[in-house]
Amino acid sequence: MNLRNFTLPLNLTTVVRGKTACTPDVTTCSWSCNGCLAPDDASTCPNKDDWGITFDDGPTIYTPPLLDYLKSKNIKATFFVVGSRVIDNPDMLRRIYAEGHQLAVHTWSHTMLTSQTNEQVIAELWWTATAINNTVGAWPKYMRPPYGDIDDRVRGIVRALGMRAVLWIEDTNDWELGEKQTTTHFTPESITATVQGWVANKTNMSVGPITLQHDLYQQSRDLAISSVIPLMSTVYAPKPVSDCLGDMSPYLGVPPKAIAAAASSAAPTASATPAPAPAAAGTSASPSANAKASSAATVKGISPATFSLALLVVVGAVLF
Repeated sequence: MNLRNFTLPLNLTTVVRGKTACTPDVTTCSWSCNGCLAPDDASTCPNKDDWGITFDDGPTIYTPPLLDYLKSKNIKATFFVVGSRVIDNPDMLRRIYAEGHQLAVHTWSHTMLTSQTNEQVIAELWWTATAINNTVGAWPKYMRPPYGDIDDRVRGIVRALGMRAVLWIEDTNDWELGEKQTTTHFTPESITATVQGWVANKTNMSVGPITLQHDLYQQSRDLAISSVIPLMSTVYAPKPVSDCLGDMSPYLGVPPKAIAAAASSAAPTASATPAPAPAAAGTSASPSANAKASSAATVKGISPATFSLALLVVVGAVLF
């Protein structure tokens, strides 16, 4: 995808919001502020027997055992990956793609998109998609905003980039297990009980769930393997989000047959390289922090440390 072909909608507001700046504004469809879903936001599967299984924030050192388990059960999932971790773990990303899972964008630095300028939102999405494309040869059509933080302005940019936002209807809150939150009481037992409730409530559902899970921590990965997936699979058919939505082309410009052929021949060339430890509680991976892991890690010769400057130059050429 060539960014020079990209244009922002003329009526796109430049007002920067943020989760802490939410106000009762009925004119703005903000999922993070007022729970509003746009018509093209995906949060459920149309078929009530399907389950859109997703994992956010990888790839990390905890991803390979999860892939082993999914492979043993012949389950395909959607992985919403963080761009800065993609360039640190390219072989791991190749394995995810080669084993038939869907790759999607989860921004470059896991930031709240409504708090970013238009140019910053473009950078977060475009550079992550570029990193994925340069690694596996596929440009993702789907994205998930970190924290579910999206409003009409951000959606306008997402749509202009040819992407579709994916949210969720059920949240495991499994990330809390890894961050040892002191203000909440999520435990493996409490999360398992919650998932058992979803399973029991299936008969009352008219649509299938898209759920939120993470391969960011060992605890969240272990819970997925020991509890969440076995329980949900008793009543739902787990599948990637694109499949549950009936979209057999989850990448832009790549037909389904080409995806299958590429996946079958895209075996990893080396063992997955260990990723840097996930960010500590209350922090997020940033381009500058992740770039320190490898001075050789680049995206087509453009280092993460200079991506903002390069993006501003390109966006300037496009918009002005």
